Formats: sequence, C-alpha cells, structure tokens
Amino acid sequence: MRRARSDTQKENRRLQILDSALELWHTTPYTDITMQMVAKSSDLAKGTLYLYFQSKEELFLEILKTKLQDWFTELQVAFQPPFTPQQMVQVLSDSLQNRDDMLRLLSMLSGVLEAGVTVEAGLNFKMWLNTELSKLGTLLEAALPVHNGVQVLMHLYGTIMGLYQTSNIPQALQEALQTNPELQCLLVDFHRELKVAALALVRGHLQPA
Repeated sequence: MRRARSDTQKENRRLQILDSALELWHTTPYTDITMQMVAKSSDLAKGTLYLYFQSKEELFLEILKTKLQDWFTELQVAFQPPFTPQQMVQVLSDSLQNRDDMLRLLSMLSGVLEAGVTVEAGLNFKMWLNTELSKLGTLLEAALPVHNGVQVLMHLYGTIMGLYQTSNIPQALQEALQTNPELQCLLVDFHRELKVAALALVRGHLQPA
C-alpha cells in the first residue's frame, strides 16, 4: 500500500488500522493478536504500523477511546433537564445496549491496556477522559440535584464494571448454574441489576431539597 502523505490520508490510514484491529479481535483472542497480524490485516508493513501505534496496547486503547467518545456523545444528548433519577438510570442502561466491545475493553483497561503503554500515552488518555467526564458531570449536575457530577460518574463506572464482569461468565458455567437452584443466585442479569444498583447510587448522591 502506498504511503499516506497528507493529514487526511494519515487519518484515514489510522482509522483503517483501528477498524482492522477491531475486526481481528472479533475472531481472535486479544492475547493471540500480534502487531504483525494487525499490519497484515491492514495491508501495511509492520514498520508502517509502528508509525501510528507503538504497541498493541496503545492501539486498543485508541479503539476504546473511540468507543467511549461515541458513548459520551450519546449521553451528552440524553443528560438534559428536567431529569429524574429513574430516567437517568434508564438512559444509562439503554445506552449500554450493543456496546459489548466498549465494555470488554473497559474491563481490560487497568490491568492490560494501561499497563502496556507509555506513561505519556496513559496520561494523554487520562487527560482526555477527565475532560469528557467533566462535560458529562456538569450536565448531570444541571439535570439532577447532585453536588459532584464527576464523582457520581466514577461511582457509576465502578458499578458498571463490577456488574459486567460478574455477569460475563463462560456460557458452559452459566448453563450449569441455571440447573442448580442453590447457585442460581450467582447469575447476574447485567441490565436488570445495573438499574437497581445505579438508582440506589444516584439517590444516595442527591442533595436535600
């Protein structure tokens, strides 16, 4: 493939790499993916790939960033007053439908992705995340009587990830639990439990009228 020279060509090439890596991840476990595989699926030389991303972790961190940006944009449109806690929780649950890629990547964020990138790349991601959460937090404070919108969002993030990882168990084990009445309490319906836990959390943050 010819070398990208203009800024537009370079951005298109970057997006192509992200799309190719994501498609590869849909069929190949993350641990088995190599930069050579990504380069081949992108029709690039391996050296060219490293001009865009220094590591597999940095590449997938960028994929996560694009997924988060789409999610944040949806929430920014939805977080408009007047807003009740029940409405907010429903919006949150609905917004996570069909976002398995994002949730899977978020579950890898601390232990895999951030652990494998440079401090500079990690800080750049955190600064971007802080900016986006501040925007959402401000909207949340206007829509609900909460004092610290970013803190609410961080608590919701912890709730989302805890429930997602608890509910995301191997299919064979899930089927085994379903046939054992004593263990069925360990089966977690992600969206149902998220609504319950998130509503309790948001109500706990409400300022007195």
